[in-house]
Amino acid sequence: MLRILKILVIFSAWISSNLALADTSNQVMSKTIKEKLAITLENIRADNNVPAMSIGIIEGGEIFYQKGFGLDASKQIVSGNTQFRVASITKLFTSQAVMQLVEQDKLSLDDKAGKYLAEFSGKDISLFELMTHHSGLKDKVRPKKINKQHSIEKYFQRSIEKQNKLEKSFEYADLNFNVLGAIVAKVSGKSYPDYIKEHILTPLNLSNTGFIQLNNSFLPDVDPYINGWILRKAAHRPFDPSFAPSEGLVASVNDLLIWLKATLSQDEKLLQTKTYQQMLIPRKSTEWGEIKMGLGWQLYSNEHGKVIQHAGSVAGVQALLIAYPDIQRGIVILSNADELPRWDIAKSINKILKSNPHRL
Repeated sequence: MLRILKILVIFSAWISSNLALADTSNQVMSKTIKEKLAITLENIRADNNVPAMSIGIIEGGEIFYQKGFGLDASKQIVSGNTQFRVASITKLFTSQAVMQLVEQDKLSLDDKAGKYLAEFSGKDISLFELMTHHSGLKDKVRPKKINKQHSIEKYFQRSIEKQNKLEKSFEYADLNFNVLGAIVAKVSGKSYPDYIKEHILTPLNLSNTGFIQLNNSFLPDVDPYINGWILRKAAHRPFDPSFAPSEGLVASVNDLLIWLKATLSQDEKLLQTKTYQQMLIPRKSTEWGEIKMGLGWQLYSNEHGKVIQHAGSVAGVQALLIAYPDIQRGIVILSNADELPRWDIAKSINKILKSNPHRL
């Protein structure tokens, strides 16, 4: 009996020793990969003359990497908490808001926009068509500066007046999501920014994310730039409240990683599991080759399985959120540059992560 106990003690010690060695090995590997990422990403930033950039990575469903590159408007080193304008990545938050109300039977994707907004009365435009950019609506009115802004009703009226015959084919347009945001506000009885804050930001404790009209602290920490051979400041695209649902979000990489982790893990703080899955079903074709529209998300497949993404671009801003649900990986890229090789950055990150023979 004593001999058996002795063998068990020795075996247990051997297992513990090997687990410790494996853990140490993985820590070393993780550090090496992070060093490779830092060098590669800094080189890309410098080569493309990008003033500020922030990168975040989820690997295996967990937040693995957050790092800032360059300087913000105050000449401080960019961090994972630096606030950037994320432009059209905002549409993903609007999509979740719509689906929350669908879960509560307050909306149906088959509903017509005119059921909620008088300006669209008589127009054959469904919420589903708005979500997939197949409503036929086109962007005919640009956002206005603060001293020239008009009401959202006037924005919709002017937009409708300028439309030609609605052709139900793919047309990527901010107007689709600005209409959806107005419907969220109408049905919920809250302003669009207030609804997003209460039902998406607060449940996840996203303290570095918001809209400029909610609180003046949500100005971006970086100025927009036109980059190239000569670096020069760009004019800020106006923060027009009518455009908040399509492009108005200001966020940090850290917060977007938390949101993306919750989305990949199908966190029920935001939506039911079946709703997350419904949003990632390819629904409609686009003019972007193999990319299909889900509900808000742009979808395709590659060697990593399903790919889900949304980019953001306005003058002096380039952003990308791309994820691979089958391997629980996600990448967030934010910058204050007019030109940035966003998908090349994602490819570089994937290549470096692939070099790791172990799960991080």
